[in-house]
Amino acid sequence: MQLQQKPNEPIQQFVTRLRNAAKDCAYGTDLKSHIRDEVLANSSCIRRKLLEEGDALTLARTLEIADQCKKVESQMAGSIGE
Repeated sequence: MQLQQKPNEPIQQFVTRLRNAAKDCAYGTDLKSHIRDEVLANSSCIRRKLLEEGDALTLARTLEIADQCKKVESQMAGSIGE
């Protein structure tokens, strides 16, 4: 899989696109790891946070961190405009 997250695309929507694209791939039990890796590859902010998690990083934790990063980015963008 080599999909890119679209500008302003919510992480959950990106993950859904990844899941749909992976239907024809033979990832088997590694599907969540591949999706996690794609999320990692698409955001330097998220990547930095995720790498801090180490080997225990799961897809669920990846999505949790991605949501947190997006909220922080939104808050920062809002405070800059004030």
